[in-house]
Amino acid sequence: MITYMRTDSFRIANRGADEVRALIAKDFGPNYVPEKPVLRRARKGAQEAHEAIRPTYVTRKPRRDQTIPDRGPVRLYRLDLARFVAVR
Repeated sequence: MITYMRTDSFRIANRGADEVRALIAKDFGPNYVPEKPVLRRARKGAQEAHEAIRPTYVTRKPRRDQTIPDRGPVRLYRLDLARFVAVR
């Protein structure tokens, strides 16, 4: 449910940036969408072979009524999604 998890890259694929911008406009309103996508410079020595850790599809949200024995991964995914949306 997330992109490659062993990276320290800040780079986001265009598809991911477009999806999160659409999600922000839908969930919070168009006034909260930055005029341009947020771009960050790579840190010195960063592994840029993969994009940053992010949800593969921001519209995929675990349902609260879903029966999942181990809630840990769901909580981690929700945190990842919230942080990804917050920094965009």
